[in-house]
Amino acid sequence: MLRKTLQQIADAKYYLLITAISMVLCFPTWFRLIQEWTKWEQSLAHGLPTFLLYLGLFTIHPPTRTDSDNRQSDQRQTAIEGLGLLTVVLVWAILELIRIDTLAYLMLPVVLLAVTATLLGYKPTVVFLPYVLLLSLSLPIWADLIPALVKISSAVVSTWVAGFGVTALIEGSNITLPFGRLIIANGCSGIGYLAISILLASTISILNDYKAKGWLIMICGAVLLALLINWVRITALVLIAYYSDMKSDLVANHELFGWLLFAAFVIPITMVIPAHTRHHNTPATPPIVTRNRFVFVIAAFMAGTLTITLLQSTQQNDPIWTLSNPDARSDVGSSLPIALSFPQQFDHQVWNFQVDSVWISIAQTQRQSADEKLVPYLHNPIDPEQWYEDQKKQGNLVKVYRRVNGLQRTAYAQWFQIGTYRTSNYTFAKLLQIPATFLGQTRFAVVTLQSNCNAQSCDSAIQKITETSEHLTLQPKIL
Repeated sequence: MLRKTLQQIADAKYYLLITAISMVLCFPTWFRLIQEWTKWEQSLAHGLPTFLLYLGLFTIHPPTRTDSDNRQSDQRQTAIEGLGLLTVVLVWAILELIRIDTLAYLMLPVVLLAVTATLLGYKPTVVFLPYVLLLSLSLPIWADLIPALVKISSAVVSTWVAGFGVTALIEGSNITLPFGRLIIANGCSGIGYLAISILLASTISILNDYKAKGWLIMICGAVLLALLINWVRITALVLIAYYSDMKSDLVANHELFGWLLFAAFVIPITMVIPAHTRHHNTPATPPIVTRNRFVFVIAAFMAGTLTITLLQSTQQNDPIWTLSNPDARSDVGSSLPIALSFPQQFDHQVWNFQVDSVWISIAQTQRQSADEKLVPYLHNPIDPEQWYEDQKKQGNLVKVYRRVNGLQRTAYAQWFQIGTYRTSNYTFAKLLQIPATFLGQTRFAVVTLQSNCNAQSCDSAIQKITETSEHLTLQPKIL
């Protein structure tokens, strides 16, 4: 047993060293990632345990040993691997510079693999890949899946509830019962079940040394199982709420109910999955990390750090934006048809256009330092408990929202202004940070247009918003 443990530690020490080097190379992003883990939010509560599991697997089940892949005489191959490391570190540095956090986080496992290839070679990198995939599950990318999961859950649960003959008014993600209302909100997305289910599947795949086919089957099965559990949970809660007149304790303790249901599904399945015992590996020559390979690591560190230092331009004080259309009048006390909520740092202004038929809203902020994002994180400014999306027009630019439990409908359009760039897609807005940052542009705004529909249709309101948006531009306010 002691001999086996010492051999496992010997096999793992290279990968532990590589992990430490990668964390030093991308220290700002790793530091921010650890801070995200310790917040213990729903979508990333598994982050720190996943990282600890990643480290623990090196001792109890290290990557399989491979033949030496040093290729000391193959200078060309070493140069290619080293240049690959320099490239991915520079890409990470640019993403870190403009604070596109999601992409910067996604670069961490890429840098980890690039360091492995540079120091150990191709074969050790291949056997290390499953562990890196498991580590990738700790990245804060899960929150981006929540809106899609909520929509899918709403559609499935609505169909299932209707099939049970329950008397309910279903409006988007709102389910109104005779004695109350249930909302399929972010907490009902099932993101926690999905993350833990995939993590369990990845751990089982590593312990059983599955190949690509086995990994694919396990991950697909884990995703389907997690989605099914969440749909069953929500449907069960709706039925319990309906037949108990909203008085059951399970409705209030739905989180505990969900995890008990998750355990009831997952534990029996994990117990019947066959376990494969790893055979003793044929002794292989351990990798030799030569000096010329470490030169690329040092160069990557200097290039990444130097790039961030040199390209952080001095922040300029861009003047606040205002409307260029003289027919629009500012209305500080105006009450928008659909109330909007923005983070505290935003300066929110409202204008009326065409005699109160169109309301124009500009919520803007400025990047004050290199530590801030040009395009900050934004939640949906519309309260889902009050409004839900009824239909889409004009290529998804103009949407129609209906008030929950009401007949009022309002046409709504929204886009983002990033310096001189404009887009209606938030993901594209994050990408447009790159050219805007290099041009020294520091102001960002969310522009919205609203117009109330009449009782018959929303065609007139949609046309007003479309015509107004075509001629609407922002300009610096002259003080």
